[in-house]
Amino acid sequence: MKKLHTLRTILALLALTVAASGCAKWFKSESKPSLSGRVSGTVVYRERIALPPDAKIIVSLEDVSRADASSIFIAQQTLRPSGQVPIPFDLRYIPSAIDLRHRYSLRAVILDNRDELMWTSTESYPVNFSEPDKPFNIMLQRVANPVAAEAPKSNIAAFKCDEIEFIAKFPNNDKVEIMLAGRTVILPHVISGSGARYSDGSTTFWNKGNEALFEMNGVSYKGCKTDPLPAPPAAPAPSPQAKGK
Repeated sequence: MKKLHTLRTILALLALTVAASGCAKWFKSESKPSLSGRVSGTVVYRERIALPPDAKIIVSLEDVSRADASSIFIAQQTLRPSGQVPIPFDLRYIPSAIDLRHRYSLRAVILDNRDELMWTSTESYPVNFSEPDKPFNIMLQRVANPVAAEAPKSNIAAFKCDEIEFIAKFPNNDKVEIMLAGRTVILPHVISGSGARYSDGSTTFWNKGNEALFEMNGVSYKGCKTDPLPAPPAAPAPSPQAKGK
């Protein structure tokens, strides 16, 4: 009887251990947040200045884990607002691109039709992926002395997609430089059956005529077409007095 009692005790302890292990695994899996693939909110500024009708708002999600290095681009959305602030945004990202051990933040800018910076976010807006439904209110600050964009060159083309805008620069036939808001991605040329294709394995730019396909961090941005770059400002005409001199 004593041996039977001891055996029952051992079996009961084993059962409790297995149950506890199973519960621990269950709680661990439940504690991991389910990533929605979207971050939403609004962009606003305090100044009582009307937003120009041709302005565009760019919201970016970035990895800011490394304090001694620049942030890493994760996703971006470009908006062409039809009204005034606050402007809502709904930025998409691919969940597999997120490492929950890292830190992520949102930033936003407003550019005019010549890509001249008008407003920018100056505070940090950290993203907590355990609160996927919490909206953000990104406050922008007016730029005191905007810097005019450089005059476009013949080997540069601007593209407008459904949710993003970028400029493609072709320094030679071996690569393309994709210039996003605050980010430049260099992609090598790869073999393609049709059109010009550039890819580094995770980011791809494929261009044929006036249309393009752009993929970054697993998100495919559709409807990409060439968007005419703004013309450089015309030189002021000389005054009649200047002509006489």
